[in-house]
Amino acid sequence: MPTRLICLRRAFGKTAARFCCKRPSMLPTSLLRALRVSAILAAGLLSAGAALAQAVTMVPGTGVGLVPPKALPLSKSFSGFGDQALASSILIVEFPAEAYAQILPSFTPEGMKATGVEATGPAVDWRIAGGQGGRLIRGKQTAGGLVLRKWIVLAKGPGSTVMVTAQSPEDKASALPDAAIEAALKTIALKAPPAMSEQIAALPFAVGDLGGFRPVRVLSGSALLLTEGPRDTIPDASQPVVIVASGVGGGEHGDQASRSSFAREAMATVAGVSDLIVDDDTSFEKDGASWSRLAGFGTYRASSEAIWVVQVVRFAPGGYIRTVAITRAHDKDRLADRIDAVAGSVKPK
Repeated sequence: MPTRLICLRRAFGKTAARFCCKRPSMLPTSLLRALRVSAILAAGLLSAGAALAQAVTMVPGTGVGLVPPKALPLSKSFSGFGDQALASSILIVEFPAEAYAQILPSFTPEGMKATGVEATGPAVDWRIAGGQGGRLIRGKQTAGGLVLRKWIVLAKGPGSTVMVTAQSPEDKASALPDAAIEAALKTIALKAPPAMSEQIAALPFAVGDLGGFRPVRVLSGSALLLTEGPRDTIPDASQPVVIVASGVGGGEHGDQASRSSFAREAMATVAGVSDLIVDDDTSFEKDGASWSRLAGFGTYRASSEAIWVVQVVRFAPGGYIRTVAITRAHDKDRLADRIDAVAGSVKPK
């Protein structure tokens, strides 16, 4: 697993899949808001050649595009295409170019099992316009009571590693047949990724104050990774990591108790941390929104370092923006105000 993805999981745990990479739709929620409708049946009858004749839709903030099924509009909340009613999606995730060599050895049926995907066959070569080393794995996954059909494409593009994940419930196969999804995946086209400023501008939220931290990468079009220090790959706690990500749900329509419960459950998913004790639990109103701030000390499992973890959630109609930061415990006093400045400046677009 590429180290930057490890950094993301370090902050968001297994829910990072929801935030950025794995958990495409399956619920009208998270970064992969779903897609497809009955009109897609017609698209499923198109040949790959006919699909290629159509215009490729580039996903804003990425160097990836494709010709989506007609029922799957370009998402405004994550990088890809989706339709909530069909709980289906095509999610685009970009990693550093060097990540391809790290991911490829585990891009196998056996490797997929760790993510909950049961492959229905071996990885096969998949031709990608503007890319190389394209591989496809087909499979199924059970999540949220749904049996999902899944397609995962890995490729190396000019300047990045690209993973495209398509998924749709089995019971939507008549509306979105396998042929329609595979026709779309055959049109994947890659180009050099856009500048960081363009990627940040395409996020579904704004960060008004970076707190002096340096942007490292935008993930899945809905998460921003920040750090302080020279390294972009951060396998331990030697550099602080701040991740801001948007999501759907979160009890934003519930009462304070339900929002607090959501925040605590989210805090418990921070991966790579053990013995986390929350000693600061604050709820407040600001800028017309409800907020939750949790902070505490724990141990970074991989290096046994003492760390400080803070999570700030801004609840909004239809979703939330979650900021998670991890730093060494002895850096808390130096960085706390800067982290709070970042978290307190976020707002939905």
